Amino acid sequence: MLIISSGGVNISISCSQSLYIMLIGSEFMRSYIPGVESLIEKIANSKFTLEITESPSVSFTFFGNTALLKGKVGENLSIEDIVTVIDYCLEYLRQKIGIYCVHGSAVNYKGLGILILGGVSGLGKTTLALNLCTEKKAAFIGDEKILLQNDRLIGGVKRIVYNKQWLYKSTPKEKIKNMHIEDKETKLELVIQPNIFSKGKGIEIDLLDKLKANFHIYEEMSRKIRGVSRRISNFTYPLMSLDSYEISKKRSEYAKSLSENVPFYSIKGNINEVMNQIVDILSKN
Repeated sequence: MLIISSGGVNISISCSQSLYIMLIGSEFMRSYIPGVESLIEKIANSKFTLEITESPSVSFTFFGNTALLKGKVGENLSIEDIVTVIDYCLEYLRQKIGIYCVHGSAVNYKGLGILILGGVSGLGKTTLALNLCTEKKAAFIGDEKILLQNDRLIGGVKRIVYNKQWLYKSTPKEKIKNMHIEDKETKLELVIQPNIFSKGKGIEIDLLDKLKANFHIYEEMSRKIRGVSRRISNFTYPLMSLDSYEISKKRSEYAKSLSENVPFYSIKGNINEVMNQIVDILSKN
């Protein structure tokens, strides 16, 4: 039995020995699941079980404390599909206890947590986070997937995937070798929705009103548990939503609290102008 933990919750994985070995060695696991803390090769205390069985057709069913994934790795499922389903189940468990995963990056700047948020790729979230670390001496909390709880950034994916040509140009890999990695929880002080221009000058900054910020953060926190980006089997099999009224009600209350207590800014400009603007905002708060 394999136990996988993330953000203080864990699930038991019941699967074949061959799949067990593939999961243990999966680099994708470590670059996809935020705050993955352990791959425990023994039975541990877990109230949720994901059973994975071989089948000529793909299916996913969910029973509250148990989920069943059917398919055949190498034919209609990939190891990435399996990891996707594992993280999906973990997100259900995380949200039940008030931990939320959002698509973005995060850094700790002089003890102040900055969440760099954006629902689509290419806005410059990773570029901004890495440059804050290399140029402004911030500490790296995570990229792609960030975990939130109460008023704190509690973790994220620590591995940086260079999957865009612009990222190679803006922040070469050798620049990030010595950046500090933050492993402690950090109080969230600022949310930024960036749009980084590679050329030109000029800055556009907008402080979002509380209602608009509420809509943005609630929508972002809802994506992972509702299956918006969860498709497996070569993106042909959409996973069912795992959301419920009780979970969404708690998430709505959290979005309202967050938007009322943390400033949300939309900032457009080149990387240096945006970084300087963020430092200026924090110095005034």
